[in-house]
Amino acid sequence: MDRPEFDMLPSNQAERSEQLAVDVLRVISASLGAGASLESFYRSLTANVADLVGASKVVFWQLGSDRMLRAIPGAYGVDDDFVTRLYPAPCYPEGTDITSQVVYRDLIFRAALGDPGQSPRDRRVLDVLQVSNAISAPWRAGDARLGVVAAYDSINRDGFTSEDAWMLEITGLAAGLVWQLKQAESQLSETVVRLEQVDSARQLLLRNLSTAVDRASKRFAAELHDDGLQKLTAAEIRLAGLAASMAADDRTKIGIDEISALLEQVEEALRNLLENVRPPSLETPGGLETTIRQRLAALGAHSGITGECAVELPEEPPYEIKSVLHRQISEALTNIERHAQATRVRVELKVENDGIYGAVTDNGTGFIVSERDRLPGHLGLLALGERPLLAGGWGKIRSEPGAGTIVEFWVPLPK
Repeated sequence: MDRPEFDMLPSNQAERSEQLAVDVLRVISASLGAGASLESFYRSLTANVADLVGASKVVFWQLGSDRMLRAIPGAYGVDDDFVTRLYPAPCYPEGTDITSQVVYRDLIFRAALGDPGQSPRDRRVLDVLQVSNAISAPWRAGDARLGVVAAYDSINRDGFTSEDAWMLEITGLAAGLVWQLKQAESQLSETVVRLEQVDSARQLLLRNLSTAVDRASKRFAAELHDDGLQKLTAAEIRLAGLAASMAADDRTKIGIDEISALLEQVEEALRNLLENVRPPSLETPGGLETTIRQRLAALGAHSGITGECAVELPEEPPYEIKSVLHRQISEALTNIERHAQATRVRVELKVENDGIYGAVTDNGTGFIVSERDRLPGHLGLLALGERPLLAGGWGKIRSEPGAGTIVEFWVPLPK
């Protein structure tokens, strides 16, 4: 074992040690800029360390969760024959073997064939590796023990020096911090890729779901228009014909008029339902704003609620996004009409943070949001929060008794 002592050197040697430390940092910096990947950084780092200490081979041994030390592939000067001799080595905090002491006790190993007083253990290490000399230092980042950095077969006549060992120790410290940074970058990149894949899958799901809902809406709208409404209209005409042809007393006429008025109300309700399920204008450019304004106009006609519309969308969103926005706003307006007892409502849509932000605000009675599960129409309130999530966004409801309600949501735009 060897531990170079540079803190008690003469001033000229202390200056030399400072210069060596600068050289080490330069090597780490050069390696960091050599490539974006962790593998590129490692290959460049081992090559630069070899040049720094004059070694034929440089290897980083990484400590695994199983307390085994394994050489990282792709090291400088390492061929297949050398790799076969690099067996994993056990390493423990309380271990007395060379490897454990280097990793956990910050000791420096330095040995060469022919060293006077060389221990059998040191000689055995060199024989196993089939190298003439070797040095190794702890590789760590702060208190995190990453493993060992080792250099073999010095190209210098006198072999590895204490200066080389000290430089290797500094390299292990600096490389540990940079290695953790590169690993974090690599993991972040992998996470970004996975998130992009998840987002692509979500967008595909949204498109498929929108297509399925659109197909079902078309079928429902067609059946309602071509069958239910047609039969209802026929019934109204037939009833009017009967009323005109028969001689009926005043009581009978009143009854017929009431039935006729009821049928007209049913027809109007079904046509409103048809408009909400699949508004024709939604498929045309600018159709989303048109649909919202038509819905607000109908709301005002039916309930007297004054509506305000503020839509600022510079580009036409994809149909599946327009469909989500339309259903969100329609659901909010339906809840207002049925439960809010409001006199004013404002609908807002605008581009924000690579998506579309929306808000539906009313001046109604409001409610306690935490108690919404016990409120009438609570399933609609639940859908207002969950629907944007399906599109990759978010939704929330803010309300207080007597202070109205605001339904907010955000949906990302496809990239």
